[in-house]
Amino acid sequence: DGETLRESLRRRSISPVEALQIHFEIAMILARAHKRGLAHLDLRPANIMLTSLGIRILNLGLATLVAEHRTKCLETLSSMASFTGSAGYVAPELVHGGDTMSSRSPKVDVYAWGLMLYESLVGEPAIKATSTFEMLAEHIQPAPFPIPQAWVRTPMGPLLSQTMAKAPEARLFSAVEIEARMCGILGNQGWIEGLATSKSFASIPSPR
Repeated sequence: DGETLRESLRRRSISPVEALQIHFEIAMILARAHKRGLAHLDLRPANIMLTSLGIRILNLGLATLVAEHRTKCLETLSSMASFTGSAGYVAPELVHGGDTMSSRSPKVDVYAWGLMLYESLVGEPAIKATSTFEMLAEHIQPAPFPIPQAWVRTPMGPLLSQTMAKAPEARLFSAVEIEARMCGILGNQGWIEGLATSKSFASIPSPR
């Protein structure tokens, strides 16, 4: 049972607190994979299943191929055809055709996670283009993605900036770091309670 995150985002507005809870669970699953030296490399809302039993990340078989250093997998990721459907979430280093190590890095998943969180919180994708070519071009533009001012002054501002950073060296290393940061954010009970009662971006509370 359930639906994908993509289907859910199209059907309704996800509350900020629910978005944080969903992406915390995604980060926990990814953290376990990253600790084992695995990366998903095709993380996107269509691969996130929301069920009554929790979150499932689909197509984890790709991570197994990465762990086995399959050249075929990397060649597939380098082709333009492979970006269909996932071009809005692909890391700049993959667009540039990065070397083998950067193409297998957990930072690829970190980037996609940040873009999915942004979309869930803001209600629209960070990448505004519609064609595959234009989407890929946006990823490699040096200008950072703008973070809504209402989020900049909250704990989410730095986390969004450090996961959506286009330069890999400016990005968090893996979902292990994301999980730790999210644990601290969700543990701020006063801020979470204030966030739950916010009616708009303008009323999002500053951390106490």
